[in-house]
Amino acid sequence: MKKFRKEQIEKEIQRVLGKAFLEDIKLEELKSGFVSITFVKLDNEGSYTDVYVSVLSKDPFNKSVMEAALKSKEKMLRKALSDNIPLRHTPVVRVHLDTGIEEGVRISNLIQSLNK
Repeated sequence: MKKFRKEQIEKEIQRVLGKAFLEDIKLEELKSGFVSITFVKLDNEGSYTDVYVSVLSKDPFNKSVMEAALKSKEKMLRKALSDNIPLRHTPVVRVHLDTGIEEGVRISNLIQSLNK
């Protein structure tokens, strides 16, 4: 698959899955907060797509429980892709919990504490 086409499909996957999380897919484990798709990576054959999801919540949550909840929605996400993106083969969705934002906040707090 050409690089330009792959990037366009990744952008469309991110848009469709973001809309699905906003409108259709509800997580019982996430009472107050929202899910944001931070990155989508499609493999070269278009068979698998890795979706990195960041969860922002006021309430603390267990990461392993949240990741299990997200993984349980993978079939629903693939169905959303097949309904909204006309591809010959709909890629298998693999969801990963992205902790990059949390790590950034933690490092920022460490730097601020060193400056004091």
